Amino acid sequence: MRYDWLPELKLRSDYLSEEDYINALYEDFKRDFLDKERKFKGLPIRIKRHPPYNGIFSGKEATFRHLITEGHDENNRIISPSRCKRIGWILPVIENYETKEVHCWKNYRKSNGYAYILSLSNFSYKVVLTKRSDYLLLWTHFPLTYGHEREKLRKDWEKNQIIS
Repeated sequence: MRYDWLPELKLRSDYLSEEDYINALYEDFKRDFLDKERKFKGLPIRIKRHPPYNGIFSGKEATFRHLITEGHDENNRIISPSRCKRIGWILPVIENYETKEVHCWKNYRKSNGYAYILSLSNFSYKVVLTKRSDYLLLWTHFPLTYGHEREKLRKDWEKNQIIS
């Protein structure tokens, strides 16, 4: 399947410095999620603004930092090239959730409650929106590079296809 509607990857090598790259990624994030209210299934999509961070993330929202980094300890996450270069994919996947190129389902996570999972139909990339009382929180996004990860995601989709 072709995903012609996805923007090109945004590569670090196209920028003079890491700071320039992070700022360019932030401009995409800002355009997609801060400059205009976005909705999914009639609910507004929101982001976490706190806690504030210093250094290269100073003045940038917590969700942005989470989206371009990886690691289990929120205070010690490291920049993830695979997440960074796909920052521009999040909104198009959300906007195309009713097409055959995107699978969408709802599942329950012990840590966060209900979440909408949006995946490219080949299960190579996913976006997670967690349900709050009257909005959705943009939780995460990332590529799935290993076959066993994709298979696990496919099985979750098969089990939870009916969404509300």
